[in-house]
Amino acid sequence: MREHRRDFWSEFPKAFHFEAAGTDGFRFRPTGTYQPKPGSQNELLACIKGELHFDPQTYQVKSLQYEVLKDVAIPGRKLPKGAKYSVGMSKSAEGHYLPASLSFAAVHGKDHLTESIEYSNYRRFKVDSEIQFGDPPKVPEKF
Repeated sequence: MREHRRDFWSEFPKAFHFEAAGTDGFRFRPTGTYQPKPGSQNELLACIKGELHFDPQTYQVKSLQYEVLKDVAIPGRKLPKGAKYSVGMSKSAEGHYLPASLSFAAVHGKDHLTESIEYSNYRRFKVDSEIQFGDPPKVPEKF
């Protein structure tokens, strides 16, 4: 699971066009050209658009929401077009953001499926994935 999370976040900047959403976030949408590495489980990256907000002092993620743009299969679940996912974080006494709520909503045929989870006493764990904010690296011109 850790390997998949690391791979997901390392590929995240390659998969999207980004636009500012206030001073503490950005919207993301697929580039249209991103191709997941063969054998990876990052098909989701090519099929979602959403918004991510972060703490401007620490750059820790405060919330993430996305909508699925086309049917996609991820490990353990098929996500239909239009499914919506959201995770909200709250700041712990130690100053770290930890999951506070999770929501998933989707339409399956005539059924509307909604899952919601509220977290309490969530434990902090070491994260070995990171997104760095800044200008993209300069690409040398070809002659």
